Amino acid sequence: MRCGETHIRSEESYKKYSDEKLFSGLIDKETPIILDIGAHEGESVKFFKNIFKDCKIYSFEPFPEAYQKLSRLKYKNFIPINKAISSKSGNMDFYLFDKSHLNSLNKINIDSKDSIHYAKSVKAKQIEVESITLDDFIEEKSVEYIDLIKIDVQGSEIDVLIGAGKCLKNT
Repeated sequence: MRCGETHIRSEESYKKYSDEKLFSGLIDKETPIILDIGAHEGESVKFFKNIFKDCKIYSFEPFPEAYQKLSRLKYKNFIPINKAISSKSGNMDFYLFDKSHLNSLNKINIDSKDSIHYAKSVKAKQIEVESITLDDFIEEKSVEYIDLIKIDVQGSEIDVLIGAGKCLKNT
């Protein structure tokens, strides 16, 4: 049983709007090229393949355990890449947390007010991962165009964009 009628309005709204409708309205191609930066275990791959069956997805995930799960996905035109995207190519420190979706090139700020006290109790492990800039990747793979870039990199979004300066300028 629900209190009020907001659920009815929500259901009516969802009939007209959904994430799937939004993305299919933004990209008018059957075979878009998507960069999935911070792919984790492939949640976005599944989402975008549901909308664009023939899309080509390059998925970047530096965390080895998440990359193993990601690379087990079997989709046509899906390329998992075990690297971080950042402002420089090379090796970088990567911080692992007990909640893998929080793993990052950044340490957690223990003074953060946004972490709902998680930052105070967090235990991080540090590993080294390989990184590449988007500019270097695009040049290396001769990617001619990009239709969508999804970025979920726990506070390193600016570094991703800095490393994409040439390719963003050319669009």
